[in-house]
Amino acid sequence: MVLSYPRRIRHGRLSPVFGALASTLIVVGGLTLATLLVPRARALVTLSAVGALAAAGLYTAALQYIAGYLSVFEWPTFFRVSHNLAWVAAALLAADVVVGLVRERASPQRPAGGSGPHP
Repeated sequence: MVLSYPRRIRHGRLSPVFGALASTLIVVGGLTLATLLVPRARALVTLSAVGALAAAGLYTAALQYIAGYLSVFEWPTFFRVSHNLAWVAAALLAADVVVGLVRERASPQRPAGGSGPHP
């Protein structure tokens, strides 16, 4: 016996997830590449992460104030936009760490005594 799910359930629920994931990867990947190519662009990634997290918090606070949701178990599910912004912030912070590690490996090592030419 083969179980068959309706087409709407099989494909309809996963499309938004993969679309959001793909768009997040494109944005974060583009910012990471820009940061690796232009050293001053690292501030853009860091500030974007902080901005996305702040936007998630402000959105949650504003929607709670406007709608006056009750304190129930499902309360976090009322703020789907906040979830996406928080994931973007986490991905940008991870990208910032990766950029820092790549630059640390690529930079020439200084002598342990601190003497010598400084770049």
